[in-house]
Amino acid sequence: MKHGNQNLPDNVQALFFACDCFNLGEKELGSRRMKLNRARSGKNISTDERERIRQRLYVSVRTAAQTPIARCTFVTDDIVTSLIETYERLLPHLKTQGVPSADAMWVLAKHVFVPTAYLIVFKKHDLGLGTEFHGDKCWYVPKTEGRRVIKPIQQVLDCWLRVAGFRTAYGVSKKIDSESLRHKIDNWLSGKVTPSKTDLHSLVAKFADEVSWLDDVDAWKARFTLACAAQNMWNKADEYFTPTQSEKLAQAFRDLVKTIRFDDEGVLGETRIFFAARLMQRRLQQDKNWEKVFAAASKSMGKTFPVDASDEEIDEHRNQIFWQMNPGNHFLASIKEMAITDGFLSRTKSSTENRMALEKYIFDFGWRELNLIFNSKLK
Repeated sequence: MKHGNQNLPDNVQALFFACDCFNLGEKELGSRRMKLNRARSGKNISTDERERIRQRLYVSVRTAAQTPIARCTFVTDDIVTSLIETYERLLPHLKTQGVPSADAMWVLAKHVFVPTAYLIVFKKHDLGLGTEFHGDKCWYVPKTEGRRVIKPIQQVLDCWLRVAGFRTAYGVSKKIDSESLRHKIDNWLSGKVTPSKTDLHSLVAKFADEVSWLDDVDAWKARFTLACAAQNMWNKADEYFTPTQSEKLAQAFRDLVKTIRFDDEGVLGETRIFFAARLMQRRLQQDKNWEKVFAAASKSMGKTFPVDASDEEIDEHRNQIFWQMNPGNHFLASIKEMAITDGFLSRTKSSTENRMALEKYIFDFGWRELNLIFNSKLK
C-alpha cells in the first residue's frame, strides 16, 4: 500500500526483496508466477488477495530464515523480521516525493537498516563462533583486503575449512579423491563462482565428523543460509545503487562500534527505536550539543568512605558512579527532559506507560528526522 511516497517500495515489495535474498521462487512461495508478478507490481490485484500474498511471503521468508534451526538461526530471523517490521512502521510517515528512489533508499539503508542490523548482531554476538557476530569483524559483512573484496560466503567457507581441518580446497578433494570438487571449492573461495545454498549444505553434510568437535552440521548449514542471503543482499545493493556502494554500507556497519551508546535501562538499545536514537545523537552532534551530554558523565569515583561505612552504602555509591560514567544514561536523561517538555511524558504516570510513551517519542523523532534528510535531498 502506497502512502504518498510512490518512489519507495511498499511493504509487499519489501517482502519480495527479502524472498529474493533467500532465493525463494514460486515453488517455495506456493503461488503461480502470474499472481506473484501482479502482487510484486501492485497492479490488477484485490486488497484481500494482496494481503494473502503478504502473509504468505512473510511466513515463507521466516521459514527460510529459520531452516535449519541452530544458534545462528535466531540472528538471521531477528534481522529479517526486525528490518521488515521497522520498514512497515516507518513507511506511512515518510515523505519522499520528488526525491530519486535510489537516494531515498540510500538514506534508509544508511540510517535505518544498517544500524538495526548492527544492533542485532551486537546484542547476540554470544550466539556466534569466534568473531562471527563481532560487529567490526562480522563474517556476513564484506571486507576488503587490498583490491579484493571478501564476501560473506567466502568468509564462512574459509572458516568451515579451517574447522574441518582442511587448510585448502586441496585437502577436501584429497579426502574424498575428487579433483572436480577441489576445483569447485577453489572457485568458491576466490569468488569466481557463487555456490548455491544447496551446494554448500551438501558440502558440509559430507564432512559432519570433521566439524563435530566444535559444531554440528545444522549449525554450519544455518551459517551458510545466512551467508547466502547476506551476499545476495549486498550484491543487490550494488545493483540498485552503484557498484561498490555496498562497501560503503559495510564500512558504516563496522564504524558503528566506535560510537554506539547504551543506557542502563535498555531504552536506547531497543531494536524498534535504535535507528531513531542514532538520529537523535546525530542531531545533537550537528547542533554542537552532544559534547554537553558527554561532559555530564563523571570520569572518576570521587568519594571516599569512613571505615564504618556499610557495604550497602558503598555499593549504592558505586552504582551511582557507574551510572554517572555512562554517557548513554545522560543521553537518555536529556531525551526524557525533551519528552516531558513536549508533553509526551508525565511524572504522574506509571513507569510502563512512560516507557511506551518514551519509545513512541523517540520513534516519532526518527521519522521526522528522516523526512528532514529527504527534504535536504530536494534542495
